[in-house]
Amino acid sequence: MVARIGAPRRSSDGAQRWARPLSGVNDANDTAGKIGDVIIGQDGKASFVVLSVGSFLGVGDRLVVLPYDQLRTTGGKVVLPGAAEDALKALPECKHTSR
Repeated sequence: MVARIGAPRRSSDGAQRWARPLSGVNDANDTAGKIGDVIIGQDGKASFVVLSVGSFLGVGDRLVVLPYDQLRTTGGKVVLPGAAEDALKALPECKHTSR
């Protein structure tokens, strides 16, 4: 199952809310990419995230997949430890069937 972060959701009060893609930062607090989807395993736990990397003003981005357990949250930020821009761009591209 894929949970789309940028998709509408119903909150507990029944109101529809939109969640925006999350920015992931590296150890130097530089933006590493935008997390748009979370892949949920059959056990109901997050397994992977789909990260958009390498774009300039939203043009030329690539989708890559990272294990969810590699992410850390700190001070309200999603941190991708050791995420160098070149290393992320070198990962195999993920092809979305719904894109």
